[in-house]
Amino acid sequence: MTFTGWQLTIAGVLLAPLAVAVEGPPPALSLGEVLAFGYVALPATAVAYSVWFYGLRRLPAGTVGVIGLLNPLTGTLLGAVLGSERLTTAQIAGAALILGGVLIGLPQHRTRPPPTKETPPRDPVGCQSQQPR
Repeated sequence: MTFTGWQLTIAGVLLAPLAVAVEGPPPALSLGEVLAFGYVALPATAVAYSVWFYGLRRLPAGTVGVIGLLNPLTGTLLGAVLGSERLTTAQIAGAALILGGVLIGLPQHRTRPPPTKETPPRDPVGCQSQQPR
C-alpha cells in the first residue's frame, strides 16, 4: 500500500508540469470543487486501493483484475444515481458489454471428481508420509 501511494505521488508530481505545458494552467476552482477534488484524490482513492489489496489477499489475481474493469461502469452509474445524469442508449449498451466481458473473463472454478480407490487423493503440499508397502 505504501509503495502504491508513493507511485501515485511521484507520477502526479512528474506529470503536473507536462499537463500545465500542454493544457495550460488550471482554471480557478470554487471551494466546493476543491473539496470534491480532495475527496476523490484522498479518501475515495484510499478506500479503492484498500479494497483492491484486500481482494488480492483473498481472491485469485485474475478475479481481482477482471473485477477492476467495473470501475468505469461504477462511475457512470453513480453519476446517474447521485448526479441525476441521464444514461444514453450507448452507455447502457456499453454497460451490458462490460458486464458480459467481466462474466466471460472471470476464472472458472472447476471441481475435481472425488478420488477412487485406484487414484489416491492428491497431496497438495507433497508431504505424504512414506509408508512401507
